[in-house]
Amino acid sequence: MLLEIQRSLMPLVYASLLDRPHEWLSLLVDDEEPYVRRLFRRFPQGQISLHEIPPCTGKPLVHRHRRPSAVEVVHVPAGGRYLHHLGWSPDDHPPAPDLFSVHELHSGDAYSLPDPHMWHAVEIIGEPILSVNFTSVTPFASVPEREVRHPLGPLSRSEFDRLRTAFLERLS
Repeated sequence: MLLEIQRSLMPLVYASLLDRPHEWLSLLVDDEEPYVRRLFRRFPQGQISLHEIPPCTGKPLVHRHRRPSAVEVVHVPAGGRYLHHLGWSPDDHPPAPDLFSVHELHSGDAYSLPDPHMWHAVEIIGEPILSVNFTSVTPFASVPEREVRHPLGPLSRSEFDRLRTAFLERLS
């Protein structure tokens, strides 16, 4: 269901990104690895985030999402790898590392996180990847906001434009 909603929004996403870039906001999530450069916009159905995720130099953040979400991998370049670590826990603590399954994802692959007990980590190796994330409007009642280590800010204008162009090229 989440992936279907995301995919139904993609023509609107492309048109909005092309013709109305002022409707998009940006955020540099650089307090935990992997860092994420994000362009995002809210739609009535939820939020669409366009992510560029560079390689990790350390251990990737194990986390869960506050809202049901779906991710589609737009581009994994030659020399890049996208490893998705996925686990489940019945409480507010992540599962033990050996209880995570690891899947290598490629351009066009997708997954959803519809359950508040699903934990995951994204490990990028080699080259940055591009992905589209759809986040539902309705939050899970039991998942608190993630604490950030320092205030997060927007991308520079040149980074915004570079990322916008990269997605326009890949989504056309």
